[in-house]
Amino acid sequence: MTFVTGWSKQQLDIAYGPQPFAETAVSLATHQVMVDATRNRCSITLRDLYEVVDEAMEEGYLRPSDDAVSVARNLLPKLQCLVPHRIEVYPTADGDVALDVSNERGSVILLCGSGGGIVCLVNLNGDRRRARYLPRTPLPDGFVREVLAELAT
Repeated sequence: MTFVTGWSKQQLDIAYGPQPFAETAVSLATHQVMVDATRNRCSITLRDLYEVVDEAMEEGYLRPSDDAVSVARNLLPKLQCLVPHRIEVYPTADGDVALDVSNERGSVILLCGSGGGIVCLVNLNGDRRRARYLPRTPLPDGFVREVLAELAT
């Protein structure tokens, strides 16, 4: 079954959690607004990503590698579906691309490295956690989804 937005029920469930099968016009309209907002946030965030190399050069940082930018570009839309606000994108001094989801409760920062690997740094209510991922590890995994959900609640 495909809904007005072009998303399947499975994609809706992944993005917004399981929903009753019988969708109403109101919930579809609400979903469309959410999809439009997510697309807008994602396009702004992707624009930031395209400027990250220039920003690194301006700051005197190491240039982020093509692998780091590519990993960030592939991960951004998946993450944006999981968070209700814009993801900050910026270069780090050592050539990584940071994807930063922060609020008053804490932060989840995914550092996309030059070799294609990712480090996830979490600081939630003073509790610090970390996970390292090898290149081509399918993300977001359970850990990333869990900490983003914790951050949002």
